[in-house]
Amino acid sequence: MSGAWRHRRRPRYPPGPQSDFVTVHCPYNAETKGMLSQRELGLMQREAFVITTARGGIVEEGALAAALETQHIAGAGIDVWNVEPPPMEHPLLTFDNVIATYHTAGVTSDSRHLMAQWNAEQIVQIFQGQRPPRLVNPAAWEHFAARFTEIFGFRPGA
Repeated sequence: MSGAWRHRRRPRYPPGPQSDFVTVHCPYNAETKGMLSQRELGLMQREAFVITTARGGIVEEGALAAALETQHIAGAGIDVWNVEPPPMEHPLLTFDNVIATYHTAGVTSDSRHLMAQWNAEQIVQIFQGQRPPRLVNPAAWEHFAARFTEIFGFRPGA
């Protein structure tokens, strides 16, 4: 057990009948695609909940819907989908025991304020001729700076 939360760090699988909550926290790649499927859901206890906030495609949506339909698990919290946003007729949106958000579960009013502040700061930095420190795609900077120079007549970050 570790920390005040008294959780155990476990190997990846199986979630097993001892898990009350199975939460997904990993990148989406070839290894994690469909990682939580009918097999893994079938090992869970009926009182268990699945919470997925990582990336769509890690939890097999059809298998999750089937586990909910047969009441094999107690419910789910879903923030990420195979197709975002999911269509309104998506089967997982029909369950009373599903809390669904659209890739926004971590967005708070504080985080929105901070994102807006950082965006404004970066725009000001660029117009002051600086290269902003929080570039999401640094490899695109040269192309952006050249295009900016064509439009505004001076190069930022020079």
